Amino acid sequence: MARLNARIRSRLFGTLLRQDIGFFDKTKTGEITSRLAADTTTVADQVCLNLNVMLRSITQAALVLVRSLLPRGDTQHANP
Repeated sequence: MARLNARIRSRLFGTLLRQDIGFFDKTKTGEITSRLAADTTTVADQVCLNLNVMLRSITQAALVLVRSLLPRGDTQHANP
């Protein structure tokens, strides 16, 4: 997760550097640095959470599919 966070932060920083001068005139430096740190962590956490949910759902779907394709045993019992 740390690599993902660093990658997001690097891309966001690159995008910030490409902003026109007017952006920096109306946006405070503290707000930019705070959002750079906080928002990237939030996004990385959400991406990891969504990947976790997606992998769990795929695994459950695969297990249900395998279970449905397996032959069933005889569930009827003979009464003595």
